[in-house]
Amino acid sequence: MLNCLSSQDASKMFERNAECLRSRTETLDVEKLWSRIAMIINQCTERRYLRIRGYSNRDEIKVHVMPNEEAILDEYACSIISLGVGRDIQVETKMKKDMPMCAFYGADPIKEPNQEMYEEIGVFYHIAVGGKNGTSEASVLEPDTANYRIREVNHVDIATFLRSFIGKQIIDQLMIDIEGGEYDVFPFLLKGGDIERTNVVLCQLNIEIHLPDYAQKAQFFEFFVELLDDARYMPLVADTMLGHIRLYILNYEHPECTERYINGE
Repeated sequence: MLNCLSSQDASKMFERNAECLRSRTETLDVEKLWSRIAMIINQCTERRYLRIRGYSNRDEIKVHVMPNEEAILDEYACSIISLGVGRDIQVETKMKKDMPMCAFYGADPIKEPNQEMYEEIGVFYHIAVGGKNGTSEASVLEPDTANYRIREVNHVDIATFLRSFIGKQIIDQLMIDIEGGEYDVFPFLLKGGDIERTNVVLCQLNIEIHLPDYAQKAQFFEFFVELLDDARYMPLVADTMLGHIRLYILNYEHPECTERYINGE
């Protein structure tokens, strides 16, 4: 296993990453940022000294920086959450094997077969998690089909879900694949957003950003600019597929996250 970075080396590495991202994106408009961002992230970011690992499911790879096990001493002191199960728990099953100290939580608006599958490795919540509360339309993967359809489902906003359903201050990994609902979640992830106001800390995120219209590209543009200005999360890995962007982000600001995933002896 690779050694973690010292605090000073880590700080310098993330400063270089951020400066590269700013210099490569500050003159781009909405359309150009969307079309080039995955390439720019992958070219700008240094990550070779992180204990980074990919976990594959049937059509993608989720990224995770492995923990400094000395920083996670208590059983289930680590929490990994999947928003959108989609009849596939390959990633979570592999993660649980590698990180038995972690507790797993999944949420999906379709109960069958997601509940039975997910409860093999963790706790399942039958609800859609996004940027709003109440009943509204969502794109869902129906049982026994390969198609997504629009249905009326019960929603809870992500800050309420993390505070009231999960009840953990530190979330080690949050995987978001909610079929377009991620655009409403963007403001929750920024400094001063509702997640921060609930005193919840996100250490790592995998988020799938689905093929947008222009208004959604503009939402992503604003989110990315503010993300860099916040200097809390660093985009480290990006991939594109069928017009979607899959983005991995690491919290390099919060002491608990840096102790668990970045700094070493």
